Amino acid sequence: MAMPYISKISVITGIGKIEPIISDCKTSLRQENEELYISKVIQLSNSVAFFKSIIPDMRKAIASAEKSINLLENNCQHLEHIISVKDKKIITLVDQIFFKTKYSIVMCKPGPEIEIFQICQNSETVIQNIFEI
Repeated sequence: MAMPYISKISVITGIGKIEPIISDCKTSLRQENEELYISKVIQLSNSVAFFKSIIPDMRKAIASAEKSINLLENNCQHLEHIISVKDKKIITLVDQIFFKTKYSIVMCKPGPEIEIFQICQNSETVIQNIFEI
């Protein structure tokens, strides 16, 4: 008269009543996972499509930036060359001033006013050249 072990468990837990609920939960979870998976795939596909669509524009922007950089580098080199030439010209003119003033000072000893006048008088053209640079 003792019930078999399996039937006791079935009666106590009500496995017969729970199986449809478990099956419904599994089905529901499976559907939710599929929907979530599909949603993620759609999001990723949209992101990939967006990034693929902006690649040509990005390539154009990079090419334009590279051209601008090259142009600026060329301008910079040109300006550096101009500065170098101007520096050499200034050094030459200053050397000429010092050369002329050196002999003007030696030649004029009477007083400071005369020395300054002689220096300015002898190097007037050289000084004008500096301001024309």
